[in-house]
Parts: sequence; C-alpha cells; structure tokens
Amino acid sequence: MKVIFLDIDGVLNNAKSNEESLNFPCIDEGNLQHLKRIIDETNASIVLTSTWKEDYQDNDAIRSFINEKVPVFDTTHDKILNRGKGILNYLSAHQDVENYVILDDEAYDFVECGLVDHWVKTSYECGLTEEDAERAIRILGRLN
Repeated sequence: MKVIFLDIDGVLNNAKSNEESLNFPCIDEGNLQHLKRIIDETNASIVLTSTWKEDYQDNDAIRSFINEKVPVFDTTHDKILNRGKGILNYLSAHQDVENYVILDDEAYDFVECGLVDHWVKTSYECGLTEEDAERAIRILGRLN
C-alpha cells in the first residue's frame, strides 16, 4: 500500500482561498485537483495528519465535508508538534505500507525523525502545486 500523509492547511488550501472563504472549512479546488492527480497516478491512500483530524474524528459535519472532497483511509494519532513521530508510529503499526509521501507546509519534527526524503514541503501562500504533485508522484512511484 502507498500512503499520502496529508496536512490540509497550506496543502489543500492557501492564503488566498482562506482569505476569500468566510466559512470554515476551506478547500481550494486547484490544490485539490493536484492531490487527485497524485492519487490517480499512484493509487495511494490518504492518512490524515492535519490538525483537522481531531474535528474529522469528532465532528460529523467536518468528516462528511472532508470525505466528500478527499477519500480519507485513516488518521495518525499524535500531538500537533510530534507529527513525524505519529507518522513513524503509523508506519510501525502498518507493515503493509510499501511507500509513502508527506504533504505538509510545516517541518514539525520531520528532520529529527529522518522523514525529509519523503516530505514534499508545500507553501501556505499557494498550497499544493503542480510541481509538488510531480515530486510526490516521483517519491511514491507511478502505477505500473
């Protein structure tokens, strides 16, 4: 199984889309299309690492909104600043993960956890770009 460890703020939304949105939550359709391309070309599953995962787990409206946009397979279980440790714990508990990519605009503890080679750093200003998507696809490997 291939996994995309997904943050939302700064990946699926950005400074402009958040500014234009009067209602939480906000997903930018352009950013979302880049994520869908990664999924289509790699057949990867989404594991939510975003702080949105708390709302995803506890709030039916948010869970419905996210699932309508993104097919969430699972979530990590970590504290906000220990996102890398949460990913390592997830990988340890799920031996069927053959490859993974991390989409996030923040570094958290990725360097300390040795995850940098799998991390595609997006920008909060523009979110997930075509170039970011291409790098993620290279990390995960295209479908055969």
